[in-house]
Amino acid sequence: MIKYIRKITLFCLFLFSFEAIAQDLKSKLDTNSLNIRIPQMMDSAGVPALSVGVIQKGKLVWSKNFGIKSLQTKEKVAPNSLFEAASLTKPMFSYVVMQMVNEGKIALDTPLVRYVSEKTIEAEFLFYKINDPRFRKITARMCLSHSTGFPNGRNYYGLPLAFEPATDMSYSGEGIGYLQLIIEKLANTRIDLLMQRYIFEPLDMKNSHMIWADSLAPRMCFAHGSQGYTVYYNRNFKPYGSYTLVTNGEDYGKFLASMLNQEGLRKDLYTEMWQPQSTAKTGYLASLSWGLGVGVYDSKAGRAFWHWGDLGTSKAYMMGFPDEQAGVVFFGNSANTLNMALQLLAETVGGEHKQFNVLNIAQYNDPIILLGKYFNSQNFDAFLQKLNGYVLSKESRFNNTILNNIGYNLMKMNKNKEALEVFKINFLIYPDMANVYDSLGEAFLKNNNKVAAKQYYLMALEKNPNNQNAKNKLKTL
Repeated sequence: MIKYIRKITLFCLFLFSFEAIAQDLKSKLDTNSLNIRIPQMMDSAGVPALSVGVIQKGKLVWSKNFGIKSLQTKEKVAPNSLFEAASLTKPMFSYVVMQMVNEGKIALDTPLVRYVSEKTIEAEFLFYKINDPRFRKITARMCLSHSTGFPNGRNYYGLPLAFEPATDMSYSGEGIGYLQLIIEKLANTRIDLLMQRYIFEPLDMKNSHMIWADSLAPRMCFAHGSQGYTVYYNRNFKPYGSYTLVTNGEDYGKFLASMLNQEGLRKDLYTEMWQPQSTAKTGYLASLSWGLGVGVYDSKAGRAFWHWGDLGTSKAYMMGFPDEQAGVVFFGNSANTLNMALQLLAETVGGEHKQFNVLNIAQYNDPIILLGKYFNSQNFDAFLQKLNGYVLSKESRFNNTILNNIGYNLMKMNKNKEALEVFKINFLIYPDMANVYDSLGEAFLKNNNKVAAKQYYLMALEKNPNNQNAKNKLKTL
């Protein structure tokens, strides 16, 4: 076993970084091929249903729903079947905000506390008194570019700012929630009605909804876990600009086409949306840039914008190339949806997809996925040999989450020494990921090495000062 670990150590030090599929944009869409290939990809990735919309030259040229709504009922999808959009709600929310900027109802760089009283903000958003003066600096631009300093979710301490607003980027649905409160107060109406006014009605999007109605139930696709079990879809009785949209590829494709045609807003506002406004300096999104409501990067086809959606068991993705007026959107009712994203992007729109390096999403045909399935707890040496073979052949972009899960599964089986070796391998491959330090700390603690455990928990805190688990463990060491 030791010889495999030594080989892994050597080769991991020189492991080259994965380059996402890069190619020219597709000039012609082969729908006959897609009708064959997409079900094959879905089957390989374990995705029961998928909804796709493709835009070329500013037009929605093809959209289709594939598969079944539920693995239990086997009911086939229909053209009007609905999928949870998750965070693909955010670009639509951002468009509504930009409409209000367009109309002069809100300015991107005016602190939001000037629009709504602090008393209202405290009562309806924070739920406590403003205790950090930096909060009063937050603007709409910061909320849309994820540079507020807010965490992505509330914790015991409320919404502490991790950094001075506008000095870094940290993805935060709470920033969207804060801005939603402001625009709803300014418009004196809910976000779902604003979306109806600015997006759904003008674009004839009859299959898009922000709040639950019982009439939607027959059309909803059930969400599924990575192993195929069926879970219920969410029923949201309150609209949230971060995640409550249900829609499909055809409807969202209409919105995406409208954006690529730069309709509805002044041209300078689209330029603002697609201009890098913030760039992450630390964390798992380090080096990622965000515009206003969408991620942005430069490609061979010019500026590209994108966003992903993830509710755990429902996932989605959209992207566009404004210069070419080309783009694609898709929704899946499975935790595995994005594991087929790169291949689907290659066969529908083409182009470069650099952001997948940051999102760390292994694809269904990546050997590391097969390795996870291959893992046998009774044959650890064989597992390490297989892993070593992949490293030597450089066949795979390793996914730290899969190795991390294998390590924790080993600890659940009281195989603490083996778990430690897996976490060491993960550390060598992913020295910049904060979670590998935390995992190593836990593994050393399980192996009664408190000195090493304390060392790695301290390093975990250096990587992520908000790591509450590391803080709690250090109190006991």
